[in-house]
Amino acid sequence: MQRGQILRAGKPVDLLPDVSVRTLPRHEGKSAGPGVQPGDRGQVLSGGPPPDRDERVCPPVYAFHRKILQDASERKRTLYGAEPDLPEPHEPPEEAAGRVDRKRPFRGRLPGGKASPALDETRPVREQLPAQGLSVRRLRGVSFRGQDRKQGDTESMTDLITLKEIEEARANLPPEIRWTPMVPLSRDSGEVGAEQVHLKLENLQVTGAYKPRAAFYILGSLAPEERARGIVISSSGNFAQAFAYAGKRLGIPVVVVMMENANPYKIEAVRGYGTEIIFCENDYLARKPMMEKVAREQGLLAINTAEDRRVSIGHSSIGMEILDDMPDVETVIVPCSSGGLISGVASAIKLRNPSVRVVGVNPEGGAAIYRSLQAKEPVSLDRWESMADGLSATRPGDFPFAHIQERVDDVVLVSEEEIAEAFRLLVKRAKILAEPAGAVSVAAWMNDRTGGGRTVALITGGNVTDETVSTLLAGKLPALGPR
Repeated sequence: MQRGQILRAGKPVDLLPDVSVRTLPRHEGKSAGPGVQPGDRGQVLSGGPPPDRDERVCPPVYAFHRKILQDASERKRTLYGAEPDLPEPHEPPEEAAGRVDRKRPFRGRLPGGKASPALDETRPVREQLPAQGLSVRRLRGVSFRGQDRKQGDTESMTDLITLKEIEEARANLPPEIRWTPMVPLSRDSGEVGAEQVHLKLENLQVTGAYKPRAAFYILGSLAPEERARGIVISSSGNFAQAFAYAGKRLGIPVVVVMMENANPYKIEAVRGYGTEIIFCENDYLARKPMMEKVAREQGLLAINTAEDRRVSIGHSSIGMEILDDMPDVETVIVPCSSGGLISGVASAIKLRNPSVRVVGVNPEGGAAIYRSLQAKEPVSLDRWESMADGLSATRPGDFPFAHIQERVDDVVLVSEEEIAEAFRLLVKRAKILAEPAGAVSVAAWMNDRTGGGRTVALITGGNVTDETVSTLLAGKLPALGPR
């Protein structure tokens, strides 16, 4: 491998083609023209025919520096044309520790290569997916009867998100959102050049976590009157930063509710955007009532991110980018909390390639989704205790949970010691600083709980305190307080 190259699909490829750079006009919420792909923003490359998609890479710099203009018909054929070359079917290993048995047919191909009844081998896969916006599954176990309808609790809340919604949201991503890179990870030097896992680095997203994708999508969907009123949300920290940043960029007033013991790094970052913070007691379930109280008193629009379908749609672009950068991926590992992230990522992946496995990860001390899948309905935890403060939900949202039941293959658990080990591996082997919540995906992979094959582990954020970093690198565990 020569200097200026990285590995992609096991082959050395150039970081950037030898072409000139020009700047595209900002989309302003509309398509920039027939030659622009969804997700293209900021700068694109020009100067000669575009390379094949397999040769396009995401270097370890922000990806808006390397977008390549393609003809619209070429892109349609590449991404959505004839039946794709699917990877060999993955046969899950025998029962592993901390795994939820899904007990449902796998959409795509079954172990041994037999076609699932859900798919007809003689027809292209894409023709058998739900029609874009025309036919979708109904949610199971979700009812709003007897409840006052609030923001997000519309009739559309009874439908799973569609590929049409996902593609439209991605086409209108603002230039602030980065197409984050994917880089290989090896356990030791013996695996270098033959890595089976790649990291999707959302810790390099603006604000240091993936959540601006949904924040910009939600704020961009508000009516003029709602934008003028302003909004209030509740957050453990990363969504607070995302809405604070997006609100500042779009000129929309934002107030956030956070627990008193929230990550001080994240509190400081939110204040840095000039956003008002209102603290509540150290109980996840206390956040929503405080948010609604603030909304009434200040005349703000309350957005419940745990139940708003726009959160799942906004985050789905991560799944689309993963499939574009690694078409032959077999397993995608996603940290999960209330479910908004994994519901969006899983929807994008399953609606484009049903054979890809999607595995969620909970910390053992905050296993809300894992326990809910066992109970077959959303349940609340009596206690939450983990260093992964970004995964602090004690109950999954009803709306994302329905997607998890339908579109996620497994949810597994990792211990605090395993999270710490994964954090150290990321720092020492990959030179990547992830917050503990972002490292749980690697912890699950390191301990062989997600299956084999070509794997992408999502690193969701890098907003971590100096104290936590020094403690973990010293081989110790941070002090854990109950919530």
